[in-house]
Amino acid sequence: MHAKARIDDTVIMMGERPDGTDANVHVYVDDPEATFQRALDAGASEVQLLTESGDGDRRGGVRNADGKTWWIAKQVSASP
Repeated sequence: MHAKARIDDTVIMMGERPDGTDANVHVYVDDPEATFQRALDAGASEVQLLTESGDGDRRGGVRNADGKTWWIAKQVSASP
């Protein structure tokens, strides 16, 4: 299950992991590289490097000290 909310020009997506162990937060930002680096600088650990995905997003993941996974993304092309 997941939910997506739009606040002004920002979209926030939250969902459960397939194994049900923890929640994920998916945020769209203007500059995913800078946001990803700020998260690492603040002590987050890398889950997945920023890469272009098949759904048109450039996305990477970090895990914060509380164990929550944050997916940082920007839509770079229209979905197929």
